Amino acid sequence: MGGCGGSGSERPGLLSDDENDQSGTTPLISTTSGSDSSGPVSGDCTTKTWFGGFAGRSQADLKKLFGYASVVGDFRIEPATSGADIDVTSLRDLTCLQAVYGSVTIQGTSSLSDLTGLDKLRQVQSLNLLSNSGMLTLAGLKQLTVSYTLQVTANGALTSLGSGIAAATTLVIQDNPQLSQCLVTALAQTLRVPCSCDGNLDSTTCN
Repeated sequence: MGGCGGSGSERPGLLSDDENDQSGTTPLISTTSGSDSSGPVSGDCTTKTWFGGFAGRSQADLKKLFGYASVVGDFRIEPATSGADIDVTSLRDLTCLQAVYGSVTIQGTSSLSDLTGLDKLRQVQSLNLLSNSGMLTLAGLKQLTVSYTLQVTANGALTSLGSGIAAATTLVIQDNPQLSQCLVTALAQTLRVPCSCDGNLDSTTCN
């Protein structure tokens, strides 16, 4: 199985805080106070910002961010305990989200097939898609800039990276058994970045 612009040594879970050094970033869009966890925001998209980390364990949790334009802190969708099922089937409640000034991690979902709902998201510091057994494609992203690392690891059904990644600094795309290595190599070449990319579907020829 081939590499693509870098060596794939250790196959990580989530990269460490040092590897995804995200300190000192200043939000690039105007923010307002009043963001909290009191419940869903009604109406159209606003300029409100959620201050602090956000952990979504269910579809109901994600509704709390409806209407918000940004999150200052890390954003995670993952089970409360390792190996538990997580009731998230859609990201449509995040349709207003434009920026996350921290890392975005989606991990351990079984019913989330794509990233539809994140079409307005333009900036994150890192994006980690880990062990999502039902994820087929990264479709839903549009012109997303990842300031540091895009990590796509151990998504057993993933077959497509979509076309929505506009920039990243480093790629870690490993152990996705249905994802053609040709697609991984093509993304690394398009973005002109190093890639640790072992363990994907080996392809003898690339179009």
